[in-house]
Amino acid sequence: MRERDYVCRLLTSNFFGRGFNSHRLHHYIRHPILAEVKPEAAYFAEDNGKRTGFIFLDVKDTSQIPALAELRFLAFNAHVEFHPAMNLDDLKKATPGIERAIKNYSRTAHAKAA
Repeated sequence: MRERDYVCRLLTSNFFGRGFNSHRLHHYIRHPILAEVKPEAAYFAEDNGKRTGFIFLDVKDTSQIPALAELRFLAFNAHVEFHPAMNLDDLKKATPGIERAIKNYSRTAHAKAA
């Protein structure tokens, strides 16, 4: 089975506890849970007013997702979402199916909307 790329989105106001400082940032970056999953990439930003992490992971089997999510619930009290992600090759492979869907269903969708 091919590994799938997923984006794990963590939303929390508690990444750094009760305030930001360099010690807490260093602790999070070196946190064993982040190191354990060996992400392809990890980015941190604001999203809807909350501290947010975007963690890019290879997931061998979808049965791993509950355990990966639970780690984040427990460690960071985070709202966790997993989203399948595609690279450019995946998107190229999907093009015939997208074109077929547009051809077969775009008239139907426009007719229902009218």
